[in-house]
Amino acid sequence: MNIIKQLVSFSDEQLIMELNRRGGLVGVGDVVTKTPGLFWAQTNEKGRGVFASHDISAGEIVELSPVLIIEPQHTSRIDGMVLEDYVFIWKPEGGEVSLAVALGFGSLFNHSFQPNIVYHRQFERRLIEFKALRDIAAGEEVVVNYNRDPNDLTPIWFDMAAE
Repeated sequence: MNIIKQLVSFSDEQLIMELNRRGGLVGVGDVVTKTPGLFWAQTNEKGRGVFASHDISAGEIVELSPVLIIEPQHTSRIDGMVLEDYVFIWKPEGGEVSLAVALGFGSLFNHSFQPNIVYHRQFERRLIEFKALRDIAAGEEVVVNYNRDPNDLTPIWFDMAAE
């Protein structure tokens, strides 16, 4: 049984016991954390990815990610840093363009032009809501279109692994 299918079947207690049995991580970087409904693990093509640990229904909120705002005068400080690939454009109506780092799994969802979740920025609450576009099966990678609109096929800033 592959490790992702095995971990999906574990309860939180079983996952902790399995990680302890293996002396910590399943493999370097394989699984570090699990929240209700989600966990992250290494993928063959994209590095780490976020996966559903149980079936998720269309319309269900998958993640509510509080954000850390990088104010406009500081956004250039992340140029060339790895963090640059993990931020969201943050521009409240009438406001300046800032950047936001989504906590939790928010900045870890991989991109797809065939997403199964969509995100909505909630500026006043300083969070990003991720909602299922369709049913997502346990063990399936949870992916979002980085262009925000699930139907937007505008090329993104990096070469993608084959979908």
